[in-house]
This record gives sequence, C-alpha cells and structure tokens, in this order.
Amino acid sequence: MSEKAHPNTMRPKRSIFRIMLDVVVYLGALLMLFGINSFLAGNTVPLYRAIAAGRETAVAIGLIVLYVAASAYIWRQYQDYQLSGKLVVAFVGVSFVIVMGISQVVTRVVRSSLTEDIGAALTIETGGLRNEVDLFFHEKAGQIQTLVLIDSFKEQLAERNASYSGSAADIQAEIEQLDEQWLVASDDDPLITQVTSANADINPLAFQLYDYLEAFPQQTELFITDRYGATVAATGRLSDYYQADEEWWQAAWNDGQGAIYISEPQYDASADIMAILIAVPIVSEEENEILGIARSTVDARGIFAILDRFQRGETGYAFLLNGAGEIIGDSAAENETSDAA
Repeated sequence: MSEKAHPNTMRPKRSIFRIMLDVVVYLGALLMLFGINSFLAGNTVPLYRAIAAGRETAVAIGLIVLYVAASAYIWRQYQDYQLSGKLVVAFVGVSFVIVMGISQVVTRVVRSSLTEDIGAALTIETGGLRNEVDLFFHEKAGQIQTLVLIDSFKEQLAERNASYSGSAADIQAEIEQLDEQWLVASDDDPLITQVTSANADINPLAFQLYDYLEAFPQQTELFITDRYGATVAATGRLSDYYQADEEWWQAAWNDGQGAIYISEPQYDASADIMAILIAVPIVSEEENEILGIARSTVDARGIFAILDRFQRGETGYAFLLNGAGEIIGDSAAENETSDAA
C-alpha cells in the first residue's frame, strides 16, 4: 500500500501573480542600476563626478552580482512555479537576452554613425576655416599685385634701375653707402623725405602708396624697392634703406624668377600688433624681368577675427599654428581680449 504525502510537506505552487512580481523586481533592479549610472554620468557635483570616475567598473560588477543573485533565486523557485509561470519566466528570459543583444547592436551602429557624422562635420569646419584663411591671404596679396600693375609704377622703377652706373659691385657699394647714411639721418633729411614724402611732386610712387593704404586700412605699411634692393618709396621711415638682405626680399626675388612671399604672423613692434609680411615682385611684361619688389605689412587681427567666427559652442575654439607647431592665435584668447576691452 503506497503512502500519500502529507499536504503540509508539499511545497505550494507559486501563483502567476507572484511569478510576475519576481520578474518585475528583477527588471526593476536592472533599471535602477542603469538609472544610477546615467545620473552619475550627467551630474556636475564634484562628489558625484568622483564616484562616476569608476562607474563603468562598478556597473559591470553590479550587473554580474545582480544577474547571479536573481538567476539563483529564480532557479530555486522555478520548480515551484505553475506551468504557465514557467512559460512566462522562459519567455521573459529569452526576450531579455534578445532585447539586450539588439540594444548592443543598435548602440554600436548609432555610435559609429554619430562618430562619422561628427568627423564629417569637423572636416567641413576645418576645411571652411582653412579656405577662409587662404582667401584672406590671397585677397591681401591680390590687392598689392593689382597696385603694382599700374604702368606708372613700372615706368618709374625702370628709370630708377637705369640710373645706376658701373658694375654690379659698384652699384652694391653705392647702395650700402646710402644705407649707412639712412641709419643716422634725421627724419627731415632729403634722403628720407625723397622716399617717404606723400607729395606727388616729390615722389609720385609714395603718393600712390599713401592713397592705397587709405583704401585698404588693414595694410599698415607699404614700400617698394628697385631690383637691387634699394628703397624707392615708402609710407613711413624704415629701419633700413637696403632691403635685399632680408628674407622676404630674397624669397620674392627668387633668383630673378619672382614669387609671392607671405610670412607667418609675427609681432610688429612699431605698430604694436601681430602682423603678416607680404612681398610680391613687380615684373616688366615686355622684357619679362623683375623691376622691383613691393612689400606690405598686414594687420593679423583679420585672421584672428576669422578664428573667432569659427569658435564652436562654449568650450570649442579654433587656433592657428605656425610652422613649428606653436599656437600663434586662437579664438579663446581673442574673446578674452574683447571681453577685457
């Protein structure tokens, strides 16, 4: 005769309500953990930010502990679930795995897409900034080139070059002697005034240079040399009369072939500004030879204004590097200067 188990010794089947409650508690704990992670990630309070520094490791450990504890609990209760409850648990478990898998895939795809979009945007912004800076330089150089195309410039330079006599060494010695006189001469010395006078009767070239500066105020200084490097006309007294030993002059002369020279921004002590030096050759189209060199000093604040326009948001900024990789201008510094003013 078989014995029947006493009713009090049988483990009662858990109702579908209790099963759903177990599942809800389990999922709620997961959501709470993710919520804490999001809160720490977006909070600016120093204490929370300090905690958030290690949140990725903490969240990973928390998820593992929660997963193991919940799985162990559900496994212990699984045999007491009714058939419908077992189906619910199995369905929720499989669904959770599928949803998590899809979420990871979607997250990776979205993150990759955003990275590409941001990269493309930055490329566009960088390209736009580069184009504006290039346009700035080309515009200033083009203005000088337009000026020196005037026939009177070429005619007077041709006359000046033809006025020298003797060998190349004799011409060099004559110019160096004038350079020594220039260094010690007073501002009203004829050697100085014949070069810097705005009177068209004294120096027609200098007269036109002064008019040019009034039309283009970003160019703060302009002067012209002959083919030997001697200063012919200038909008102000220069430190030297002889210019052919300067880097910009040699670059623009280019062994008699001619080339446009544009310097890196540098401090101009006389004007107390950051400036750019631009030099262009003055060429005789008939004889295809260089008659002289025109050199301009351009206020570099025009470039910094371009950098300021490309500042992005409250923390983003644009900056300009020289050939050595040093920052010579940035939008943040320009904003601070503007605010202080």
